[in-house]
Amino acid sequence: MTSVERVEKIIALLRAHSVQGISVIDLAKACAVPLATIQHDLEMMLNSFEVQLPIFTDQDEQDDEERGDYEEDLFEPHVKWYLLQSDSHKSLFHINIGEALALVDTLNLLATESSEKETLKQKLLAPFDFEQEGNYRLIKGNLTPLELIAPELFLSLENSILQKKKIQFKYGEKMVIVEPLGLVYYSRLRCWYLVARHDEIVKSYHFHKIEDILKLNEGFELPEHFKLKAWLAPHWGMEFGKPMDVKVRFYERSHTLDKLKKDVAHRPSCILSQEQANTWVMEDQIIGENEFITWLLGFGSAAEVLEPQELRGKMRERVSQALSRYLQE
Repeated sequence: MTSVERVEKIIALLRAHSVQGISVIDLAKACAVPLATIQHDLEMMLNSFEVQLPIFTDQDEQDDEERGDYEEDLFEPHVKWYLLQSDSHKSLFHINIGEALALVDTLNLLATESSEKETLKQKLLAPFDFEQEGNYRLIKGNLTPLELIAPELFLSLENSILQKKKIQFKYGEKMVIVEPLGLVYYSRLRCWYLVARHDEIVKSYHFHKIEDILKLNEGFELPEHFKLKAWLAPHWGMEFGKPMDVKVRFYERSHTLDKLKKDVAHRPSCILSQEQANTWVMEDQIIGENEFITWLLGFGSAAEVLEPQELRGKMRERVSQALSRYLQE
């Protein structure tokens, strides 16, 4: 491994451990080099780069009396190093993407529309470069994960995506070889997914079902015009399936319209039009029938499927099943 390759790996490790940090000794173990080599690399990254990298350590939080010989302390084996994402070094406090989105969501619920509210939202999200990461990593929703994923898995997948190398892993009972295209965090289920192409079909794989991952030497070309955000846009959740054109009427109840607008605000394909004084019609193309039905049921009697008829029939069945349970009393 050359010094350039080693620095690239250090940056990737720092990115994968951006929240909890990673110690100097663990960086050395991960790169399979002596501690002194990593200490030299970190010193070069801190002081010698023409464009300064946004890296810092847990020693930066100490006051002047605690620091002592500050420059030497930075490279002690158990000092943790961090990489700030995008412009997050401009923030007065450190939060991760999920926490920032959760704060924005709370702000939307509690505060009325105002210029101050929009300014605060922009400041909360400013540290995170969503457009750049959106090409291979995407956050869908705003709730943080219930469980942390293994950093080694995340790092391995992300490196394979950036280097355009095929990977092999066990998924359920099958061993598959895929072309990794992106990583998606879906907050409703609080899970990470790998988006990959298998046998010319792009699909998603649940992180916790991926085992025995191996990066292969064989490279691949990205599907023409593929963008992770655009591929995910019609999906209602992470369910795999065929596109479906839907038309749904919504009746104004308590906050129905507010919830509807909030839930579809991120969908560029969705058309929402007022039909009468108290009814609205939503038209969209979706992928993920089961997730869509679950969402519609949350509106109760305020939602009525108009098209397609097959979906309308499935909604009728679900409502009839629920009603039958109450009629049995």
